[in-house]
Amino acid sequence: MQQREVQAVIVEQSHELDAYGIVTAGDIVGKVIAFGRDPKRVRVYEVMTMI
Repeated sequence: MQQREVQAVIVEQSHELDAYGIVTAGDIVGKVIAFGRDPKRVRVYEVMTMI
């Protein structure tokens, strides 16, 4: 996201039963960085907002 200078990305389904979602820079800061989690180890589905 930082390299492409975007603030949010849409998360597509990997499988039919998966949810669509959106992950924002705010999600990463508020749900990953603020809790001291390693961003390289966090899965997108753990922090995305389902839509």
